Amino acid sequence: MPMHFLRPAPLWPSAAACILLTLACSAQAQTAASSATGVTRHRIHTGDTLEQLARHYLGDASQWQLLQRHNQVGSPYRLQPGSVLEIPNHLLRMATASVDYLQGRVTVLPPPSHTGSAGESALTPGQQLPEGSRLHVAPDAFVSVRLADGSLLKVQADSTLLLQQLRRKGRTGSLQSVVELQNGAVEATVPPNKAQPAALDVRTGTATSSVRGTQFGVYLAADGSTATAVQQGAVQVASHQSPNASALVPKGRGAAVTADGQLHQAALLPALPQGQLPRLAEDAQWLDLPLPAPTQGAGYVVQVTQDAAGQQVLRNGRFTGDKARFAAVPDGSYFLRVQAMDGHGIPGLPAQGPLKVKAHPVPPLYQTEPAAQLPTDGVDLRCTPVHGVSAYRIQIAAAGQDFSVPLQDRVVREGCALQTTDLAAGNYHWRTASIRTLDNGQTDQGPFSAPQDFRAIPRPAVPDAAALQWNTAAGVPTMHWQGEPGQSWRIVVARTPEAEHPVLDTRVNQPAWQAANLGPGQYFLRLQVRDPSGLDSPLSTARQFTVLPWVRDGSGMPLRSGSGLDVLSP
Repeated sequence: MPMHFLRPAPLWPSAAACILLTLACSAQAQTAASSATGVTRHRIHTGDTLEQLARHYLGDASQWQLLQRHNQVGSPYRLQPGSVLEIPNHLLRMATASVDYLQGRVTVLPPPSHTGSAGESALTPGQQLPEGSRLHVAPDAFVSVRLADGSLLKVQADSTLLLQQLRRKGRTGSLQSVVELQNGAVEATVPPNKAQPAALDVRTGTATSSVRGTQFGVYLAADGSTATAVQQGAVQVASHQSPNASALVPKGRGAAVTADGQLHQAALLPALPQGQLPRLAEDAQWLDLPLPAPTQGAGYVVQVTQDAAGQQVLRNGRFTGDKARFAAVPDGSYFLRVQAMDGHGIPGLPAQGPLKVKAHPVPPLYQTEPAAQLPTDGVDLRCTPVHGVSAYRIQIAAAGQDFSVPLQDRVVREGCALQTTDLAAGNYHWRTASIRTLDNGQTDQGPFSAPQDFRAIPRPAVPDAAALQWNTAAGVPTMHWQGEPGQSWRIVVARTPEAEHPVLDTRVNQPAWQAANLGPGQYFLRLQVRDPSGLDSPLSTARQFTVLPWVRDGSGMPLRSGSGLDVLSP
């Protein structure tokens, strides 16, 4: 019987690649996985048999015939040392993954062959995920998936990830895993294990990132380009369109594969200085995080986590510009992780710092209009009450000055308002905060509102009642006085000086008024000035005047005697 030799095949990674993959490669360089081609390749040693290899890789010695058929081996006992045997990955035993941490809404679509599959459903913590499961992460969600070998996939917000292949070599051997990132981003941590090196490929439409023990992230842009950033170990990045566009990317570097297959490498951007990370957020509706203008890069990758290790991610996303905005999180202490992205979309080294969220009790809303002009003899600042609040803190500072040393700093308990007569004419701004009383009796102050401007100005001078000039024309008394452009005047006429029950209360825009339609008798007039800013003077002292009982004709005009004098009624 003629002898059939096994087909020779190249190994990946090469011995040189194994030197660079210090956390990744096994000391036995003769065995390596190639998920990209769907097979695991084994270099034959003297004494190897198909039964032994089937037991080692497939966990079942009786499966040797499948290996024989695939490799066209004539005799299972006559394997040529130095040749390469292919083990199809689909023959390896299936493994499962599980949900390690979940925040927000994440749905899973199980594989069609999965028993009891009922379409897409919400993911739950600890849920087992078979090979072929497709995860969809909502824009405000996050999920960590633990593979059977301990590798952790942190799937970012607004992402879709397919667990394409989860296969184990033998019963307890290393895992051969392939995941497909269809949109969004995923960060992977593959623990190094020299005895049983794990194999993980992260594929997108343009590139494959392959590792054997490392920490890295893969980010798929809307234009189809793929960015890979390596934090630990090394990652083999290969373009799908350009066979020669492949690189082993070490720690501290990244690679980007464009939509047309071009590969670019770059050092990761440095971490932001700690002083440039926001430390306090006080908005109850949004978690707004100001960041430096991305002068070196295109934007930022931002995460808000509950733990310093970054495993419990509450908010995450990618942003262009100088601000990240998320939905609000409860008051508390968190950690902020920020990576600057370069022009290729490769995230840089992470910067991490503490973040405190203190948004409650919410500050009051202003009732006083913005830029209001208020009288110096009675500045009245008002705001809306807040439910559950026991007091309010109100501060006033000069315009252009901060509130480190405010001109006034008061706690008020009777309504949300402050009246003061202690301000000179000038420009100011004010702010207010709510204070609640906790169950233990202690007080808890919330954040201040954004400052609002106002101006303190003197009231217009009180009109001088003695300066009023009277004359009578056609039997009608008319009053004149001095005025200034833009002023208006309030006329109050009553039978008594106190004007308790006025018979007339009107406003005029000219410095003159006629006492028409008033019956005969004595009256008292008080005058008030309103200046162009809208401020009113106090009412003047009362000025007495008399309306005589003129006799009028049918047209309302006074009757005149033959001598030309107006006629009074008897």
